[in-house]
Amino acid sequence: MKIILGPTGAIGELPLITKSDYRYQFEFRNEDGTPKDFPEGSELYYLVGAEEDRWDFVTEGSLAAIHTESTRADLIKDESPFWLLFVNGQENDVLFYGNVKRYEP
Repeated sequence: MKIILGPTGAIGELPLITKSDYRYQFEFRNEDGTPKDFPEGSELYYLVGAEEDRWDFVTEGSLAAIHTESTRADLIKDESPFWLLFVNGQENDVLFYGNVKRYEP
């Protein structure tokens, strides 16, 4: 899954593998492709499923990483909605959204 952060949200799927932790990491970049630190106090997180379970990323410098245990991820049903949100002060941007795609190992 490739996500490019921009002014409009991308549409796609969030792949979840049954009995497997969800891990993902990416780097925040300027338009010219150079690394850019996440603004201090900003938040990056998924809202997943009908109950909008919140999965937070940990940011450090320009890197963002997430690790969600399989016991939690396995509660999300196939085709459930998700949103990736970036919150910075008063700005609340949906960067990526769509539906969960569940895979069996």
